[in-house]
This record gives sequence, structure tokens and C-alpha cells, in this order.
Amino acid sequence: MSQHIGSASPDMMQNDDRVTPLHPQNGAAYGKFVDNFEYLQALEAESLLLVMSKVGATDQWPKAAEIINNLSDRIRLAPNEKMTRDKLKLLHTTHSQVNAQRILLSKQEGIALHCEALCQIYGLDLFEKKILLLLFFYEMSSLLKGIVDASVQSSNFRQADGLRMRDILEILCRDITEQMKMREYFCADSRLVKDKLIVGGHGYSETSSPMDDDYTLHQRILNQFVGDDNVYSVDLTCAKRARGHSSLDQVILPLGVKDNIVRHAEAFVERERSALGESLKDFFGYGTGLTFLFHGPSGTGKTMMAHALARHLDRQLISLDSNALSNSRAGHDDVFQYIFQEAKLSSCIVFFDECDDFIEKGSWESGVLLMEMEKSDCITILSTNRSLMLDPAMERRISHKVYFGVPDSALRKELWDALTPNGVNTESAEIEDVAQQYRLTGGLIKNSILEAINSATHARIDSPINLTKESIVAAVRNQTDSSPIWNQLGWRYSEIDMPGYVSLSQQDQSSLREVVNGALVKTGLGRAYIVTCQDIPTARNAILGPALNNKRDIRVFSLIDLLAQTGTALINPYDHSDMLALDYAFLPALGKKSLMVIEDSLGTLGKWFTNDDGDKNDLKSLMSIFETKGDGIIFLTLPFEKKQLPSQFVHRADISAPPEGIQFEAWTTSLGTEFVDESELVSFINNNPLHVREIEELSKYALALSEKNPQSLPPLVLIDKLLRMKKRQPPILFGRTQ
Repeated sequence: MSQHIGSASPDMMQNDDRVTPLHPQNGAAYGKFVDNFEYLQALEAESLLLVMSKVGATDQWPKAAEIINNLSDRIRLAPNEKMTRDKLKLLHTTHSQVNAQRILLSKQEGIALHCEALCQIYGLDLFEKKILLLLFFYEMSSLLKGIVDASVQSSNFRQADGLRMRDILEILCRDITEQMKMREYFCADSRLVKDKLIVGGHGYSETSSPMDDDYTLHQRILNQFVGDDNVYSVDLTCAKRARGHSSLDQVILPLGVKDNIVRHAEAFVERERSALGESLKDFFGYGTGLTFLFHGPSGTGKTMMAHALARHLDRQLISLDSNALSNSRAGHDDVFQYIFQEAKLSSCIVFFDECDDFIEKGSWESGVLLMEMEKSDCITILSTNRSLMLDPAMERRISHKVYFGVPDSALRKELWDALTPNGVNTESAEIEDVAQQYRLTGGLIKNSILEAINSATHARIDSPINLTKESIVAAVRNQTDSSPIWNQLGWRYSEIDMPGYVSLSQQDQSSLREVVNGALVKTGLGRAYIVTCQDIPTARNAILGPALNNKRDIRVFSLIDLLAQTGTALINPYDHSDMLALDYAFLPALGKKSLMVIEDSLGTLGKWFTNDDGDKNDLKSLMSIFETKGDGIIFLTLPFEKKQLPSQFVHRADISAPPEGIQFEAWTTSLGTEFVDESELVSFINNNPLHVREIEELSKYALALSEKNPQSLPPLVLIDKLLRMKKRQPPILFGRTQ
């Protein structure tokens, strides 16, 4: 192509300078550009004049004249004027000066000129801008492409989609010396190549010259010239752009947390727009962006804070749809590169929600993401529910780590108020009491409000929405009690499980109230209470009453399950990691405040404490976690000899069977008077004191056997035999040996 561009034939080198040029001082007469498209038309004319001034082949002049006539209304030349190479040079120089003044006027008026904005974003110099414009119009202008293609049609070099480096340099440079100097704009470390503004090059070769490498404008940069943010590659639709849908007023966080996030983000945006921002980029070279890591349990406001910050700063969020990425042919490196490029071009906030795989220590994705973050100069927000296991290099790149925890009762009250829509009346809902009783995240509060509203509007959709405490509590219980992740182990008992009156002596009732009231007081000292009873369900039911009176549920776990070290690992509800049963039980649960009860149906605690049996390592494991995480825990176990207990156990209550009269009434009611001899029953009660629940269960069992086999022993005799077998003693019934 060197023989066609920049080498005019002698007979065409005329010195006819008769032309009416556009004088720079007259640029103001043209005024600002109406919009970006008029701006591009003016630059197209400027580029055409530049290219035509370099074309010297005789057969190209008719085409050049035709193009000048086509553009006469744009550059305001007298039609059909005879053109020479020198005239075209003069017109190009004058027209570029006029364009420069119009650009300045347009910027002052706030007209969006996307090429100018692009150059400012990437800090491009004038020659880099000329390269981009030449490649853009070669792609978009049929006039310019026609001239260039015609000038190379006799060249032995192959035709390609782009322009060769030598073609670009010959068009843009004055002479061979300048061409050699400007080659560096296409090296691998140049801004245009490194930031993927242009695409080209054929890699290393000992025989081919880089001057013959083809270059095109990156498709996204081409779109940027015309203000087109649309995605045209299906493989990149996994990158989603969205406006922030939450306001800062809706984000309720501990004092100072939200303000710190906003202050740092606002300072970054202010710095970004100032000369300081440019000087920092020049000084450090890369990595001047701001990166937040939001970590904590699900539903605590991480995503809402990201959206609220974007809305506050009037910026879009660009995020990654992991499901769509898994179905995309594009790799992580391509997608990450695209996301950060979009953030740079459009001043977006990069948001990676649930980014566990992207920041985990040693993961390939972490390395790819880190490379893009190292080059970025935007705001990036990473969000994860899991406990922090960051790649060390990633951790160094994060500017601020912010923990989002489960809110306390005061913050929960603020969340209830902030998330309740206008027009919804909660005056009768006793929201403050609900906030005190129910430990919830902001996500669960939002879901509860929506569920309660749906229930309230089910009957009459046009009626005013009044939420009662009953409707709010029902929605909350549905959100928490039905959650599989919080019901992997143990049982929760509430007011709907209230068994009714439990018959106990006055002394035992008083002792149990003391246990429950003591367990309700949280001291952080790792205190435990022991309740012994020969019937564990009776003790549980007896505790449930005082607990409910104090507005508490009870969470019950089996000691056997807690000490199991094998089987399927449980899922941590907060960070979704695997955990053992013992650790799971001591997590502070969401939902209504509750007492923790551990049932020891085999009497293992008594064996530990009396040194009769049991693995002491299990006791050590239990005490170890209890000292750090347990407080106010109630253990239910079988009766055992009274001995000195470990210091963590501050109170012991021994629940005995109810008075004989209550037992007698329970037996006669359960069995019926026809099956009971009064004197034998009194003797039986003296030898076998039982709780009312035990009496009822044994009676059902005996009556069922008698009904199945009328010839069997009387019900009371069957029960006595069953109890003797349980105790592994010879069956003695009412003083007679059978």
C-alpha cells in the first residue's frame, strides 16, 4: 500500500491553492454540535479529507471529487471546485481547527460527545484518538472505506477486515521518521492494546513484520462512539445492568456503618472527577479503584446496600448472572473483562453478589477476577454469605471489609418501620413487641410484611390495609418455623404445642420457675441448669409453661444427636458451610426468642458426673463449646446421685412424681374403675410412683392389649409386669410372687 498512500504522482502535484477555506476564527459561527451524530458527521468529513489528502494515485481523483461534492453540505465548500492534494491538506487542517472549537463549545454546553468522553476516561492523547477515529470510520463510513480499499486494491497484501499498522501510520503520520516513532502505539503494553480498545496483532513471528498486522476497533468501543450500550453477543448476556431499586433510608445498619460506606464512595467519585484522580492514576499506573467486601448472613442487607449506594450515586450496577454464565460459551476471563470495561465506559458500579467461588483462596476464578480488579479504577462491591476464606492476594486488593450481622431488637424496630409501605397501617400490630420477641434479618422482615399484606388483602383488595399483631406473628412464624435450614436438627415448641396443665408438687413448680427465670437472664458466663426427672417429656412440658409465660419458645435437642460425630454434615444457616451437630445447636437461631433445652434420655450426664460410665471426651467437648457459646441452657436428664457438679451448672432441680392422690385419680380416669381394685392400686402407686403422662401412656398400652386378647392379664397386672421388666427385677405384684 506504500505506493498508493502518501506518494502522489508528479502530474497531480499542482500548486493551485485557490480555495475558500474555513478560517478557525469563524468556528464559532458554526456553534456547538446539536448532538453526538452531528459531531460524528463532522469528524467523518475531517477523516475523509485526511485520507484523500494522502491518496495520490491518478485514478482516485475522480472518486475523490465525487466524495467532496457529496460532503459539500457538511464542510461548506463551493460545489464542483477543482481539488488538489495541497488544497485537501489545507481543508483538512482548517476543518480540524473548526471542529476543535465546536467540540469545546459543545462541552461547555454539556452536549454528550461519546468519543471525547472515551478519550477522557482512558486518558488518550491526540494520536490515540486519531487511530480510533480512523478505525471507526473505516468500519462505519462507506465513503472512507471505499477510498482506502480502492487505494490498496492493486497491493499484493491480502485484504482483511481491518487496517494494517503500516496503512494507519502512513495515513496519520507526516513522514517515515514519524511512522517509526509512532509504532509504539501498537505494542502489547500500549494503552490501546492493553485496554482492548483496538484488536489485532498476530503474535510473535521471526519472519513477519508487525507493520503488516491488521487492527480493528473493539466492538464495544465502536458501540461507545454512537452511545450504544446494548449487548449484541448472546454469550455476554450473563452480565446484567440495572438501576438501584432501594434507597438509603431503607437500609438499616448499626450506627456509622452505612455512613462510612457512603462517605468512602462519595469521596471516590469526587476524586474521580478531579485532577487528583488523574494524578493518582498517573502515579500508581493501575489499581486506583475502590473495592468493598460485604460479608455476613443472608438477608442482612448486603444486596440492598449495593443497590441503594448505586441509586444514591446515580450509577448503574453491572453484575454477573452465574446461572447464565454456566450456559455461556464465554469464559470467566472474557466476561470479567467485559464487565470491568462496561464499568469504565459507563461509570457503573461492579457488583458480584454471592461471589464465594470468585474470592475463595486458591480458586482459578479468584485469580482471573483479581487481574481485572488490579487494572480497574471503578467502584467494585463483592458480597458473600460465607465465612471469609479469601485468597491473600484478593484480600490485599479489598479497600474496605464490612460485616452485615443479624440486627438487634432496636435495629429490627427500625427495619419494620422502614420496610412497611406507605398506606399500610400497623398501629395495632405492636411492632416494637414483635421486634423484641422475634430475632429476624431484614430479608425475613420484608418477606413477613409482604405475606401479612397479602393475607390482609385476600378478602377485599380495595379495602384499607390494617395489619394486626396476629397477622404479623403468623407471617413471621411461617417464615422462620418452616425454614428447612433452621430445622435440620431438634424441635421447636411454641404456644400451639402447650400440653396443658402438668401435675407437679408446689415445691417442684417453684424449683422449675427458678430454673427458667435463671436461664432467661443472659450473663455471657456459660451457665447451665440441670432438671432431673424419670419422665423426660413430662419435664419438657413442665418447662414449656413458664417459658411461654415469659414469651419464649423452647428449642429441644437430643444429647445423642449432638454428640454424634458421623453422618451427614449439617449446613450452617448463616454462611452455608458444613458443621457438626454440636456447633449447629449452639448457633443463635432466627425466629422467636427461645430457651435451649438438651434432653438426655439415656442418663448419660449422670454417668459422667458420678464417674460410673461414659466417655469423658464427649463431656469435655460439650463443656468446651458450652463455655464459649452457651448461656442459660437447660439439661433434662434421668435422676442420678447428688454429687458436686461442674462449676458451669449453677442450679439443679429434681422433679418427682405428683402426690399419690393425683396419681390415683389419673389411674382411675385412664383405666376405668372396672379394671381397678382400690387397695391394690394404692399399693401399686406406693411401689411405682409415676407422672400423669406415664400413667396415661401405660394405660393406653394395657387397654389395647386387653382388647386384642380378652384372656390376657388384667391391665394393672400387665403394667406392673412391664415396669418390672424395665427395671430388670423379679415381677412382684402386690406382695405375691407370680
